[in-house]
Amino acid sequence: MSDRFKRYLKTFLKFGLTATALYFVFKRIELSDILALYKQSKIEFLIIALILFIISKTLSAFRLNIFFKNAGLEIPNILNLKLYLLGMFYNLFLPGGIGGDGYKIYWLQKEYKSGTGKLFGAVLTDRLSGMAALGILAAVIFTLIDIPFDYNIYGLLLIPVIFAGLYFVMRLFYAYLLKGYWITLLYSFGVQILQVISAWMIIYALGTDENVFSYLLLFLISSIVAVLPVSIGGVGVRELTFMYGAGLMGINLDVAVGVSMMFWVITAIVSSFGIYYVVRPIK
Repeated sequence: MSDRFKRYLKTFLKFGLTATALYFVFKRIELSDILALYKQSKIEFLIIALILFIISKTLSAFRLNIFFKNAGLEIPNILNLKLYLLGMFYNLFLPGGIGGDGYKIYWLQKEYKSGTGKLFGAVLTDRLSGMAALGILAAVIFTLIDIPFDYNIYGLLLIPVIFAGLYFVMRLFYAYLLKGYWITLLYSFGVQILQVISAWMIIYALGTDENVFSYLLLFLISSIVAVLPVSIGGVGVRELTFMYGAGLMGINLDVAVGVSMMFWVITAIVSSFGIYYVVRPIK
């Protein structure tokens, strides 16, 4: 089986899963109801959500540059920001070709000859650090929601497990990145907290102020699911997570899916600016 065929097959499967997930979501909800929510939304809160998302992605780019530096590659922050924005565009809009992370590794190796293995380790550990922060925040918020089964407190037990898990993975596979363990994890918390507040602003924009922690927990879980490379830019699987989660938690289904879709719109708006560096390649 050729590499090209594998890429085509992978892309086809992603499109298939995305379409299937969206089918199940829109079978349960009316798109017109979601659009009605958007029409009456408070635009000022959506603008705040957009600004917070941009700041979070800037912090995320700085975090990645710390990993690059610990891997032996020092590049200016402005160059790293350009690469990061271009990577966001590739990840969201060009899932069939080389992904954003893959392109960054390719470009940096071509220009700096820093070693593909070390660059891959930096990018992968950056992702793991972000997911660790997502998991810890989800565990904390899980203790704050009102659920029928009294297992909230067990969410706190996950926190030391996640801390230790990230540390031992880094120590086992990427020990040269360990010196940035705490500072990058601090950046990760900053990134995810900003995105949680961004999601909170979307919830308020849609006119809801009840069960906020339930919506935010679903947002964090859906963000973890969306990182998995199984769909087109996380579309479909994020909405599916919100849909089933809304049923389990007894919250408004239209608002839940509306929050998910609006967050994707914000992500797409910011990521679309990366096309500038497709038209005018980074030098």
